[in-house]
Amino acid sequence: MARTLLVCIAIVLFVAPTVFARLHPEGVGHHKSGGHHKSGGHHKKRGGSASGSTSSTAVTPPSVTPPSDTPPSVTPPSVTPPSDSPKTVTPKPGCGPSNLGYKASVDLADGLIFHWTVSGSNLDAAIEAQPSSGADQGYLSVGFPSKDGAMAPSDAVVGINGQPVTAYELSSYSAFSPSKLAISSPIVDNSSGSLVVKFSRPAEGGVKSLDLQGSNGIIWAFSPTPSFGPHTGQGSKSVDMSCGL
Repeated sequence: MARTLLVCIAIVLFVAPTVFARLHPEGVGHHKSGGHHKSGGHHKKRGGSASGSTSSTAVTPPSVTPPSDTPPSVTPPSVTPPSDSPKTVTPKPGCGPSNLGYKASVDLADGLIFHWTVSGSNLDAAIEAQPSSGADQGYLSVGFPSKDGAMAPSDAVVGINGQPVTAYELSSYSAFSPSKLAISSPIVDNSSGSLVVKFSRPAEGGVKSLDLQGSNGIIWAFSPTPSFGPHTGQGSKSVDMSCGL
């Protein structure tokens, strides 16, 4: 009897929930959806987040660099210092440099050179006969004529190898006398292998005064024989004395 009672109770406990569910289906769905309402709290949280998005957006001010106390760097202009090297002087056309220390020179003939420097109112000059001229052991003369290209009248400075320098006044092709022109510093030098006759003369005086700032005619003569007499070479040339300034 007791066993039969236990079996009946077990059947009731097993069958009763199934029957109740079939008789009240809406009750079961209500309770399930009721459990779903727990997510309502989630909606509230999201709602709170949505309401938070209505707050104003923060504006970041532009960055401003404060002024610097350091002065701006200034690069000074490049300045080229003056050179201590002497300037190269280009001689005027027709004039060249002098290898004897004068300011200018000009070729008269092969191996025959006239050198000069203008020193105030004086003309410091030299005539040089190099070995190629054939007169390096003979005599040299340079003259300052009253008329360009003419031999006479003129003042001539003559230098003979081994003898002193002499100045003559030529009145004709065959007549000459001591010149009234005062010359100074006369030298005959052949130590360098060339015959060099050096002298200084004033611009004023003599047969004709010199223009030290312009062109002047000169005449020249030479001989391989160391004595004053007939010459084997001669010529004339216009020289710009201003090259020697």
